[in-house]
Parts: sequence; C-alpha cells; structure tokens
Amino acid sequence: MQIKDAKNIPLAQLVEHLGGKYAHTDRNKQHWYFSPFRPNEKTPSFKINEPRNTWYDFGHANPQGKSGGDPIDLWCDYYGKDRLSSLKEALAALAVFAGQPHIKPVERRLTAAEQMRPPRFKKLRLHQSIFYKPLIEELKRRRISEGMAGQYLQQIFFQDTYYPNRKLNGFALLNDKGGLEVSAPGNEKSFKTSIGQKSPTTFRAKSSDKVYVFEGMCDFLSYQEMTDSHEVQHHTIVLNSVSFVGEITSQIIAAKEQIKTVVLFLDNDDAGKQATQYMMEQLTDEGFIVRTMDMMYRGYQDFSAYWMKDREARKIT
Repeated sequence: MQIKDAKNIPLAQLVEHLGGKYAHTDRNKQHWYFSPFRPNEKTPSFKINEPRNTWYDFGHANPQGKSGGDPIDLWCDYYGKDRLSSLKEALAALAVFAGQPHIKPVERRLTAAEQMRPPRFKKLRLHQSIFYKPLIEELKRRRISEGMAGQYLQQIFFQDTYYPNRKLNGFALLNDKGGLEVSAPGNEKSFKTSIGQKSPTTFRAKSSDKVYVFEGMCDFLSYQEMTDSHEVQHHTIVLNSVSFVGEITSQIIAAKEQIKTVVLFLDNDDAGKQATQYMMEQLTDEGFIVRTMDMMYRGYQDFSAYWMKDREARKIT
C-alpha cells in the first residue's frame, strides 16, 4: 500500500475497528466519537473531519505532544509507534485492514520494551522555596513575583536518565494525581515534562459557582499576579496539557449542579483554539455560560506572553 492510499482509508471505519463508538455529528458536519484511546469515557472527545479525512482527539497526545492527523497517524498513535521509523509497518497493517474491513476490533498492548523501560526523568531533589538564580531571573522576566510563585510552585533538581549527565533545575507544580509538572527555562523557550503520572492541577475556592480553566502554570500565575491574588477566587483548573480537555469537560458537566459559568484562558494556537471550540460546544449544550478570554491577549501565544510583554497589562485589584 502507498502512503496516498493509506491516507484515503475512511477514518470512520478505522476508528470503529480500533474500538471507537460514534456519538453524533455537530453543526459543522464533523463526526464525534467516544475515543478508541479511552473506551470508557463519558463525553465524546474524538472528532473526524470527513472531507479532509483527518482526526483530532482532545484527550490524547503522543510522545511528541501532538494529537490528530491522517489514518497513518492514528494507527501509529494507537499502537505507540513512531511514524517515521514505523511507516512501512503501518502501511502493511493498513493494507490488511483495507482488505478485511469486517475484522474484530484489536486491543492495543504495550510491547515488552515499553513495559520494562523506566521513566525518562528522575527527581533528584525537591525544594519548597525557589532560590536558584536562573529561576528567579525567569520569574522576573515573566513579571511573576517570588512570593506569588512560592505560593504554588516548588524548585526541582532532576535528571534525564537517557543522558545521565544532563541535570536541570526547574519549577514544579503538583498535579491532581501526585505527579509533578516541570518547566525548566532555556535560551529560547522552556523545557517541559512531567515526573510521575501526568494530570491537570485543580485549586478549589471556598465558595464559587465559576470555574477558570488555564492551559499552563505560567498562564495561571500570570492571572494571579494580575489580580494580586494569593488565593484563588474561583475554582481553577490548570490543564497542564490540552490532551485533558475531554476529561476536564466531563468533570465540569458532572458538577453542573454547583457550577454555572466556565471561563477559558487557552492558547491562541491551533490546539488551543480547537480545545476552546470543543469546550464551548460541549458546555453550552449542557446549559453552562462559557466565556472565552482569548480576545484579551489577541496577538500573543497565550495569556502568559501577554502579561509578560504587553506594557498596557496592569494589575487589577
């Protein structure tokens, strides 16, 4: 099978073969499925653009942090394969699938190497206070005070086990599953990873019927700095990855008796815009009031960049 032939395999057939279940077709003619990556999910988060024969999953990210693509990408992601090195294997498997459209769904299993491979990044030391000079300089660059950062972040010293001599200092944010969301500043952009199980981070307010949703830790801290708040005024979720949009949306829907309004501070890139659209459609259909704040930081990658670079951005007290 050639690449062009594989790209033309109807995605709906492949998704259902892998265990995904059709949910509905939205007003934009995009087909929504319960994801083959998460067979027990309650809210459909996998969509297919039929004219383009492309897919996007709001609850999934491959090791490169990406989600979506063509049938080849779906096969590779589902089986944990790298597209570049596994292209021939993917084309052979898709050729079999195309010739046998009625075979039963298959189960994705970890290879022996995947099961035995240790986590790449290892925590060496975790400090309650932030004192490493480059980290303090990074806070200044981002217009985040040491006091505000110290309220929510810790300083971590960690090691790349694939390259044992590579050791880094970074910021660590505790997530809801006890893992650490890590950001280490670099010359051009921060290096980000997770140590332990990856998950969103939730902060609960004493009393509120609103949820604020931020994409990353710096967006959240920038907002806290702007509003001069050392405690959250409303329930707050830091996604730590747009791959959790489907999961978080389901949780918000489940709490609809207590939550009335959802305020979104997601990035202005393609993934952020798709996540915003997904949450708006799902939540407004459930009766929530949804406010998107991206117009405030239009022209910037995210809210953190707006707070860091826009001289008109001032504290609101």
